[in-house]
Amino acid sequence: MRESGFRGRPEENGDGSGRSAAVSWQQADIAAAGRVIGWQPRHTFADSLAGLWAASADPAGAPAL
Repeated sequence: MRESGFRGRPEENGDGSGRSAAVSWQQADIAAAGRVIGWQPRHTFADSLAGLWAASADPAGAPAL
């Protein structure tokens, strides 16, 4: 929400997608990839999100991640 400039209040009242209706909550954990294969992300979550937001606003001017 910070990256988008949205200053409103989020309201979550939907059921989610039909594909995951039976799953009430999801979370990705990259720690296993780090332990097993030594993988680490090259970019922070905030930087990745900012890049995605910029690309959606101006695909020609988005930074390469």
